Amino acid sequence: MIFLMSILCACIAILGFFRRSKFLLNPITVMFGIWTVILPLSALGAYDVPPISDKAMFIIAVGLIGYLIGNYNGKVVKLKVGSIVINNPTKKYKLNYTFLYFMYIVSTFYLLGLALVSLRFMMQGYNLDYIRQLSTSMGMNELRTSMFSILMKNFIATPTVYLALAILPIELIFGKRKKGIIILTFVMGFCWVLSTAGRSIILWTILYFFAAIMFAKRDGMEIKVSKRFKHIAIFVSIVLLIFLFWSTASRKGRDFDFVKQIFIYYIAPLKHFDSYVNLIDSSYPNLYGFGGASFYGFLYPILFALRLFSGASGFSDFWVTIRDLSFNRLEHTVWLGSDIHMNAFVTMFYQPYIDGRFIGTFIICLFFGYICSASYRLAYKEKNLKFVLIYFLLLQKILDSMVRFYFTQTSQAMCMIYALFAVIPILTVEGSIEKDSN
Repeated sequence: MIFLMSILCACIAILGFFRRSKFLLNPITVMFGIWTVILPLSALGAYDVPPISDKAMFIIAVGLIGYLIGNYNGKVVKLKVGSIVINNPTKKYKLNYTFLYFMYIVSTFYLLGLALVSLRFMMQGYNLDYIRQLSTSMGMNELRTSMFSILMKNFIATPTVYLALAILPIELIFGKRKKGIIILTFVMGFCWVLSTAGRSIILWTILYFFAAIMFAKRDGMEIKVSKRFKHIAIFVSIVLLIFLFWSTASRKGRDFDFVKQIFIYYIAPLKHFDSYVNLIDSSYPNLYGFGGASFYGFLYPILFALRLFSGASGFSDFWVTIRDLSFNRLEHTVWLGSDIHMNAFVTMFYQPYIDGRFIGTFIICLFFGYICSASYRLAYKEKNLKFVLIYFLLLQKILDSMVRFYFTQTSQAMCMIYALFAVIPILTVEGSIEKDSN
Protein backbone atom coordinates (compact mmCIF):
# COMPACT_ATOMS: atom_id res chain seq x y z
CA MET A 1 0.00 0.00 0.00
CA ILE A 2 2.82 2.40 0.83
CA PHE A 3 4.54 1.97 -2.53
CA LEU A 4 1.24 2.36 -4.39
CA MET A 5 0.57 5.56 -2.45
CA SER A 6 4.08 6.78 -3.29
CA ILE A 7 3.42 6.32 -7.00
CA LEU A 8 0.13 8.20 -6.71
CA CYS A 9 1.85 11.01 -4.83
CA ALA A 10 4.49 11.26 -7.56
CA CYS A 11 1.82 11.46 -10.27
CA ILE A 12 -0.11 14.14 -8.38
CA ALA A 13 3.08 16.15 -7.78
CA ILE A 14 3.89 16.10 -11.51
CA LEU A 15 0.33 16.96 -12.54
CA GLY A 16 0.28 19.77 -9.97
CA PHE A 17 3.44 21.19 -11.53
CA PHE A 18 1.89 21.40 -14.99
CA ARG A 19 -1.51 22.54 -13.72
CA ARG A 20 0.00 25.30 -11.57
CA SER A 21 1.84 27.26 -14.29
CA LYS A 22 4.89 24.97 -14.13
CA PHE A 23 5.99 26.63 -10.89
CA LEU A 24 7.96 24.27 -8.66
CA LEU A 25 6.86 25.79 -5.34
CA ASN A 26 3.13 25.38 -5.83
CA PRO A 27 1.37 23.77 -2.81
CA ILE A 28 0.43 20.55 -4.60
CA THR A 29 3.85 19.73 -6.04
CA VAL A 30 5.66 20.56 -2.80
CA MET A 31 3.36 18.52 -0.54
CA PHE A 32 3.07 15.44 -2.73
CA GLY A 33 6.71 15.64 -3.79
CA ILE A 34 7.78 15.44 -0.15
CA TRP A 35 5.55 12.43 0.57
CA THR A 36 6.68 10.72 -2.63
CA VAL A 37 10.11 10.49 -1.03
CA ILE A 38 9.14 9.97 2.61
CA LEU A 39 6.65 7.12 2.22
CA PRO A 40 8.84 4.51 0.45
CA LEU A 41 11.82 5.31 2.69
CA SER A 42 9.67 4.68 5.76
CA ALA A 43 8.92 1.17 4.48
CA LEU A 44 12.56 0.07 4.24
CA GLY A 45 12.93 -0.77 7.94
CA ALA A 46 16.13 1.26 8.29
CA TYR A 47 17.76 1.29 11.74
CA ASP A 48 15.35 -1.51 12.71
CA VAL A 49 12.38 0.85 12.72
CA PRO A 50 9.46 -1.17 11.31
CA PRO A 51 7.14 0.21 8.60
CA ILE A 52 3.99 1.98 9.71
CA SER A 53 0.72 0.08 10.09
CA ASP A 54 -1.95 0.00 7.39
CA LYS A 55 -4.18 2.14 9.60
CA ALA A 56 -1.56 4.87 9.92
CA MET A 57 -1.02 4.73 6.16
CA PHE A 58 -4.76 5.05 5.60
CA ILE A 59 -4.94 8.11 7.88
CA ILE A 60 -2.11 9.73 5.91
CA ALA A 61 -3.90 8.90 2.64
CA VAL A 62 -7.16 10.43 3.90
CA GLY A 63 -5.31 13.57 4.98
CA LEU A 64 -3.52 13.93 1.65
CA ILE A 65 -6.78 13.43 -0.27
CA GLY A 66 -8.44 16.12 1.83
CA TYR A 67 -5.48 18.45 1.24
CA LEU A 68 -5.67 17.82 -2.53
CA ILE A 69 -9.41 18.52 -2.70
CA GLY A 70 -8.90 21.68 -0.67
CA ASN A 71 -6.26 22.82 -3.15
CA TYR A 72 -8.47 22.37 -6.16
CA ASN A 73 -11.21 24.39 -4.46
CA GLY A 74 -8.87 27.08 -3.19
CA LYS A 75 -10.35 29.96 -5.15
CA VAL A 76 -10.16 33.46 -3.71
CA VAL A 77 -13.51 34.82 -2.58
CA LYS A 78 -14.15 38.56 -2.59
CA LEU A 79 -16.38 39.78 0.22
CA LYS A 80 -18.17 43.12 -0.13
CA VAL A 81 -19.50 45.02 2.86
CA GLY A 82 -21.21 48.19 1.66
CA SER A 83 -18.70 49.92 -0.59
CA ILE A 84 -15.69 48.18 1.00
CA VAL A 85 -14.15 45.20 -0.76
CA ILE A 86 -12.41 42.74 1.57
CA ASN A 87 -9.53 40.62 0.24
CA ASN A 88 -9.17 42.65 -2.93
CA PRO A 89 -6.30 40.95 -4.80
CA THR A 90 -5.56 44.05 -6.89
CA LYS A 91 -4.36 46.20 -4.00
CA LYS A 92 -0.74 47.23 -3.67
CA TYR A 93 0.98 46.47 -0.38
CA LYS A 94 4.08 47.57 1.50
CA LEU A 95 5.87 46.46 4.63
CA ASN A 96 4.65 48.07 7.84
CA TYR A 97 8.02 49.24 9.17
CA THR A 98 6.59 50.92 12.28
CA PHE A 99 5.03 47.66 13.44
CA LEU A 100 8.09 45.62 12.47
CA TYR A 101 10.60 47.84 14.27
CA PHE A 102 8.53 47.78 17.44
CA MET A 103 8.23 43.98 17.44
CA TYR A 104 11.87 43.46 16.45
CA ILE A 105 13.31 45.76 19.11
CA VAL A 106 11.20 44.31 21.93
CA SER A 107 12.04 40.75 20.88
CA THR A 108 15.75 41.52 20.45
CA PHE A 109 16.13 42.87 23.98
CA TYR A 110 14.33 39.85 25.41
CA LEU A 111 16.31 37.31 23.37
CA LEU A 112 19.63 39.00 24.11
CA GLY A 113 19.02 38.41 27.81
CA LEU A 114 18.34 34.70 27.23
CA ALA A 115 21.35 34.39 24.91
CA LEU A 116 23.65 35.81 27.58
CA VAL A 117 22.41 33.19 30.04
CA SER A 118 23.04 30.45 27.45
CA LEU A 119 26.53 31.77 26.70
CA ARG A 120 27.33 31.69 30.42
CA PHE A 121 26.35 28.01 30.54
CA MET A 122 28.41 27.22 27.44
CA MET A 123 31.46 28.96 28.94
CA GLN A 124 31.00 26.69 31.95
CA GLY A 125 31.29 23.64 29.69
CA TYR A 126 27.63 22.86 28.96
CA ASN A 127 26.57 22.14 25.38
CA LEU A 128 23.44 23.05 23.43
CA ASP A 129 21.76 19.81 24.44
CA TYR A 130 21.65 21.09 28.02
CA ILE A 131 20.31 24.44 26.79
CA ARG A 132 17.60 22.54 24.90
CA GLN A 133 16.56 20.67 28.04
CA LEU A 134 16.20 23.94 29.93
CA SER A 135 14.28 25.56 27.08
CA THR A 136 11.73 22.74 26.70
CA SER A 137 11.35 22.02 30.41
CA MET A 138 7.89 22.31 31.94
CA GLY A 139 9.19 23.88 35.16
CA MET A 140 11.00 27.09 36.00
CA ASN A 141 14.75 27.42 35.46
CA GLU A 142 17.39 29.91 34.36
CA LEU A 143 15.78 30.26 30.90
CA ARG A 144 12.21 30.10 32.19
CA THR A 145 12.42 32.49 35.09
CA SER A 146 8.75 33.46 35.38
CA MET A 147 5.33 33.13 33.77
CA PHE A 148 5.86 36.57 32.23
CA SER A 149 9.09 35.37 30.61
CA ILE A 150 7.37 32.27 29.20
CA LEU A 151 4.47 34.31 27.82
CA MET A 152 6.90 36.83 26.38
CA LYS A 153 8.69 34.05 24.54
CA ASN A 154 5.56 32.30 23.23
CA PHE A 155 3.46 35.36 22.39
CA ILE A 156 6.07 37.90 21.26
CA ALA A 157 9.69 36.82 20.74
CA THR A 158 9.42 33.44 19.02
CA PRO A 159 6.56 34.48 16.68
CA THR A 160 8.51 37.60 15.76
CA VAL A 161 11.62 35.56 14.92
CA TYR A 162 9.55 33.23 12.73
CA LEU A 163 8.01 36.21 10.98
CA ALA A 164 11.29 38.11 10.59
CA LEU A 165 12.98 35.20 8.81
CA ALA A 166 10.23 35.12 6.17
CA ILE A 167 10.29 38.90 5.80
CA LEU A 168 14.08 39.14 5.41
CA PRO A 169 14.33 38.05 1.73
CA ILE A 170 11.13 39.98 0.94
CA GLU A 171 12.71 43.11 2.40
CA LEU A 172 15.91 42.52 0.43
CA ILE A 173 14.10 42.00 -2.89
CA PHE A 174 10.79 43.87 -2.68
CA GLY A 175 11.36 46.31 0.19
CA LYS A 176 13.64 49.23 1.04
CA ARG A 177 16.53 47.05 2.28
CA LYS A 178 16.57 48.86 5.61
CA LYS A 179 19.74 47.97 7.49
CA GLY A 180 17.96 48.08 10.84
CA ILE A 181 15.49 45.38 9.79
CA ILE A 182 18.25 43.19 8.35
CA ILE A 183 20.60 43.52 11.35
CA LEU A 184 17.85 42.96 13.92
CA THR A 185 16.71 39.85 12.06
CA PHE A 186 20.14 38.24 12.22
CA VAL A 187 20.62 39.24 15.87
CA MET A 188 17.23 37.80 16.83
CA GLY A 189 17.83 34.60 14.90
CA PHE A 190 21.27 34.04 16.41
CA CYS A 191 20.05 34.73 19.95
CA TRP A 192 17.03 32.46 19.43
CA VAL A 193 19.23 29.54 18.38
CA LEU A 194 21.57 30.08 21.34
CA SER A 195 18.74 30.33 23.87
CA THR A 196 16.63 27.42 22.58
CA ALA A 197 19.19 25.21 20.81
CA GLY A 198 16.61 24.95 18.04
CA ARG A 199 17.91 24.53 14.51
CA SER A 200 14.81 24.49 12.35
CA ILE A 201 14.86 28.23 11.67
CA ILE A 202 18.21 27.87 9.93
CA LEU A 203 16.68 25.65 7.26
CA TRP A 204 13.61 27.87 7.10
CA THR A 205 15.77 30.90 6.33
CA ILE A 206 17.42 29.10 3.40
CA LEU A 207 13.95 28.04 2.18
CA TYR A 208 12.65 31.63 2.30
CA PHE A 209 15.62 32.96 0.33
CA PHE A 210 15.11 30.30 -2.32
CA ALA A 211 11.36 30.96 -2.47
CA ALA A 212 11.85 34.73 -2.73
CA ILE A 213 14.25 34.35 -5.65
CA MET A 214 11.84 31.95 -7.38
CA PHE A 215 8.91 34.36 -6.93
CA ALA A 216 10.97 37.34 -8.09
CA LYS A 217 11.74 35.54 -11.33
CA ARG A 218 8.02 35.26 -12.08
CA ASP A 219 6.83 36.95 -15.25
CA GLY A 220 5.12 40.20 -14.40
CA MET A 221 6.76 40.70 -11.02
CA GLU A 222 8.93 43.48 -12.51
CA ILE A 223 11.69 42.51 -10.08
CA LYS A 224 15.11 41.45 -11.24
CA VAL A 225 17.39 39.58 -8.89
CA SER A 226 20.92 40.82 -9.43
CA LYS A 227 23.95 38.56 -9.52
CA ARG A 228 25.23 40.38 -6.45
CA PHE A 229 22.12 39.45 -4.49
CA LYS A 230 22.34 35.83 -5.66
CA HIS A 231 25.94 35.69 -4.47
CA ILE A 232 24.89 37.18 -1.12
CA ALA A 233 22.08 34.63 -0.84
CA ILE A 234 24.48 31.76 -1.59
CA PHE A 235 27.01 33.09 0.94
CA VAL A 236 24.34 33.48 3.64
CA SER A 237 23.06 29.96 2.93
CA ILE A 238 26.56 28.49 3.28
CA VAL A 239 27.13 30.36 6.57
CA LEU A 240 23.75 29.14 7.85
CA LEU A 241 24.56 25.55 6.90
CA ILE A 242 27.89 25.76 8.75
CA PHE A 243 26.02 27.16 11.74
CA LEU A 244 23.53 24.30 11.43
CA PHE A 245 26.32 21.69 11.51
CA TRP A 246 27.95 23.40 14.49
CA SER A 247 24.72 23.57 16.49
CA THR A 248 23.92 19.94 15.63
CA ALA A 249 27.38 18.81 16.70
CA SER A 250 27.01 20.75 19.94
CA ARG A 251 23.69 19.05 20.71
CA LYS A 252 24.46 15.52 19.49
CA GLY A 253 28.22 15.31 19.93
CA ARG A 254 30.87 15.64 17.26
CA ASP A 255 30.63 11.96 16.29
CA PHE A 256 26.96 12.24 15.30
CA ASP A 257 25.78 10.28 12.24
CA PHE A 258 24.44 12.79 9.71
CA VAL A 259 22.46 10.20 7.70
CA LYS A 260 20.94 8.88 10.90
CA GLN A 261 19.89 12.39 11.90
CA ILE A 262 18.18 12.84 8.52
CA PHE A 263 16.32 9.57 9.12
CA ILE A 264 15.24 10.62 12.62
CA TYR A 265 13.92 14.01 11.54
CA TYR A 266 12.30 13.10 8.23
CA ILE A 267 11.42 9.39 8.19
CA ALA A 268 11.03 8.24 11.80
CA PRO A 269 8.16 10.70 12.50
CA LEU A 270 5.84 8.42 10.53
CA LYS A 271 6.40 5.52 12.93
CA HIS A 272 6.21 7.93 15.85
CA PHE A 273 2.82 9.04 14.51
CA ASP A 274 1.80 5.39 14.26
CA SER A 275 2.61 4.81 17.94
CA TYR A 276 0.52 7.79 19.01
CA VAL A 277 -2.40 6.64 16.88
CA ASN A 278 -2.32 3.44 18.93
CA LEU A 279 -2.24 5.52 22.12
CA ILE A 280 -5.29 7.56 21.10
CA ASP A 281 -7.24 4.49 20.01
CA SER A 282 -6.46 2.47 23.13
CA SER A 283 -6.47 5.07 25.90
CA TYR A 284 -8.66 7.90 24.58
CA PRO A 285 -11.28 6.26 22.33
CA ASN A 286 -14.00 8.75 23.27
CA LEU A 287 -11.92 11.93 23.24
CA TYR A 288 -12.44 14.28 20.29
CA GLY A 289 -10.80 17.68 20.05
CA PHE A 290 -13.20 19.10 17.41
CA GLY A 291 -10.40 21.34 16.10
CA GLY A 292 -9.00 22.14 19.53
CA ALA A 293 -5.84 20.09 19.06
CA SER A 294 -5.04 21.29 15.54
CA PHE A 295 -5.76 24.96 16.22
CA TYR A 296 -4.78 25.10 19.88
CA GLY A 297 -2.24 27.80 19.07
CA PHE A 298 -5.03 30.20 18.09
CA LEU A 299 -7.31 29.13 20.94
CA TYR A 300 -4.79 29.27 23.78
CA PRO A 301 -4.54 33.11 23.95
CA ILE A 302 -8.35 33.24 24.18
CA LEU A 303 -8.46 30.52 26.83
CA PHE A 304 -5.68 32.22 28.79
CA ALA A 305 -7.48 35.58 28.72
CA LEU A 306 -10.77 33.99 29.81
CA ARG A 307 -8.96 32.26 32.65
CA LEU A 308 -7.46 35.56 33.84
CA PHE A 309 -10.74 37.47 33.72
CA SER A 310 -12.74 34.66 35.32
CA GLY A 311 -10.22 34.13 38.11
CA ALA A 312 -10.15 30.38 37.48
CA SER A 313 -7.24 28.45 38.98
CA GLY A 314 -6.62 26.43 35.82
CA PHE A 315 -8.03 25.15 32.56
CA SER A 316 -10.74 22.51 32.26
CA ASP A 317 -9.81 18.82 32.14
CA PHE A 318 -10.72 18.76 28.44
CA TRP A 319 -8.21 21.46 27.48
CA VAL A 320 -5.53 20.08 29.79
CA THR A 321 -5.86 16.67 28.08
CA ILE A 322 -5.91 18.17 24.59
CA ARG A 323 -2.76 20.20 25.28
CA ASP A 324 -1.07 17.19 26.84
CA LEU A 325 -1.76 14.90 23.87
CA SER A 326 -1.12 17.42 21.12
CA PHE A 327 1.96 19.06 22.62
CA ASN A 328 3.31 18.32 26.11
CA ARG A 329 3.45 14.53 25.90
CA LEU A 330 5.29 14.70 22.60
CA GLU A 331 8.34 16.08 24.37
CA HIS A 332 8.91 12.63 25.94
CA THR A 333 10.89 10.21 23.81
CA VAL A 334 9.43 6.99 22.40
CA TRP A 335 11.55 3.98 21.45
CA LEU A 336 10.96 3.02 17.81
CA GLY A 337 13.59 0.36 17.20
CA SER A 338 17.29 -0.35 17.65
CA ASP A 339 18.74 2.83 19.23
CA ILE A 340 16.21 5.19 17.62
CA HIS A 341 14.27 7.29 20.11
CA MET A 342 11.87 9.95 18.89
CA ASN A 343 9.94 12.87 20.29
CA ALA A 344 8.02 15.91 19.06
CA PHE A 345 7.65 14.96 15.37
CA VAL A 346 4.36 13.16 14.61
CA THR A 347 3.39 14.39 11.10
CA MET A 348 0.68 16.96 10.30
CA PHE A 349 -2.01 14.27 10.53
CA TYR A 350 -1.73 13.54 14.26
CA GLN A 351 -3.47 16.59 15.73
CA PRO A 352 -6.33 16.39 13.17
CA TYR A 353 -6.70 12.70 14.09
CA ILE A 354 -7.17 13.69 17.74
CA ASP A 355 -9.81 16.21 16.66
CA GLY A 356 -12.04 13.86 14.71
CA ARG A 357 -10.28 10.64 13.69
CA PHE A 358 -10.64 10.00 9.93
CA ILE A 359 -13.32 12.62 9.36
CA GLY A 360 -11.39 15.22 11.34
CA THR A 361 -8.20 14.43 9.44
CA PHE A 362 -10.00 14.85 6.12
CA ILE A 363 -11.79 18.11 7.01
CA ILE A 364 -8.83 19.83 8.66
CA CYS A 365 -6.40 18.85 5.90
CA LEU A 366 -8.97 20.02 3.34
CA PHE A 367 -9.12 23.39 5.10
CA PHE A 368 -5.33 23.58 5.25
CA GLY A 369 -5.16 22.75 1.54
CA TYR A 370 -7.68 25.48 0.82
CA ILE A 371 -5.77 28.25 2.64
CA CYS A 372 -2.51 27.12 1.03
CA SER A 373 -4.07 27.21 -2.44
CA ALA A 374 -5.87 30.54 -1.93
CA SER A 375 -2.68 32.14 -0.57
CA TYR A 376 -0.66 30.71 -3.43
CA ARG A 377 -3.08 32.11 -6.02
CA LEU A 378 -2.89 35.60 -4.52
CA ALA A 379 0.90 35.41 -4.14
CA TYR A 380 1.75 33.88 -7.50
CA LYS A 381 -0.94 35.05 -9.90
CA GLU A 382 -2.01 38.35 -8.34
CA LYS A 383 1.49 39.31 -7.04
CA ASN A 384 -0.06 40.31 -3.72
CA LEU A 385 2.80 41.09 -1.32
CA LYS A 386 0.76 40.31 1.83
CA PHE A 387 0.07 36.82 0.55
CA VAL A 388 3.62 36.31 -0.66
CA LEU A 389 4.57 36.58 3.01
CA ILE A 390 1.68 34.37 4.17
CA TYR A 391 2.42 31.76 1.53
CA PHE A 392 6.10 31.68 2.55
CA LEU A 393 4.98 30.88 6.10
CA LEU A 394 2.57 28.21 4.84
CA LEU A 395 5.22 26.78 2.51
CA GLN A 396 7.40 26.03 5.53
CA LYS A 397 4.52 24.09 7.08
CA ILE A 398 3.99 22.11 3.87
CA LEU A 399 7.67 21.22 3.60
CA ASP A 400 7.71 20.24 7.29
CA SER A 401 4.45 18.28 7.10
CA MET A 402 6.27 15.29 8.58
CA VAL A 403 6.72 17.29 11.80
CA ARG A 404 3.29 18.35 13.07
CA PHE A 405 0.21 20.38 12.29
CA TYR A 406 1.94 23.63 13.16
CA PHE A 407 -1.08 25.64 14.26
CA THR A 408 -1.16 23.60 17.44
CA GLN A 409 1.72 25.84 18.57
CA THR A 410 0.93 29.28 19.97
CA SER A 411 4.09 30.80 18.50
CA GLN A 412 3.16 29.65 14.99
CA ALA A 413 -0.40 30.90 15.33
CA MET A 414 0.72 34.29 16.62
CA CYS A 415 3.23 34.52 13.76
CA MET A 416 0.40 34.18 11.23
CA ILE A 417 -1.60 36.87 13.04
CA TYR A 418 1.39 39.23 13.10
CA ALA A 419 1.88 38.63 9.37
CA LEU A 420 -1.49 40.29 8.78
CA PHE A 421 -0.16 43.48 10.39
CA ALA A 422 3.34 43.26 8.90
CA VAL A 423 2.15 44.16 5.40
CA ILE A 424 -0.33 46.99 4.88
CA PRO A 425 -2.13 48.24 1.76
CA ILE A 426 -1.09 51.26 -0.26
CA LEU A 427 -4.12 53.40 -1.01
CA THR A 428 -4.56 52.44 -4.66
CA VAL A 429 -7.26 50.42 -6.37
CA GLU A 430 -5.23 48.33 -8.75
CA GLY A 431 -1.64 47.16 -8.88
CA SER A 432 0.88 44.42 -8.32
CA ILE A 433 4.04 43.80 -6.34
CA GLU A 434 6.47 46.60 -6.97
CA LYS A 435 9.73 47.46 -5.29
CA ASP A 436 9.09 50.32 -2.87
CA SER A 437 11.38 53.12 -3.99
CA ASN A 438 10.14 55.76 -1.57
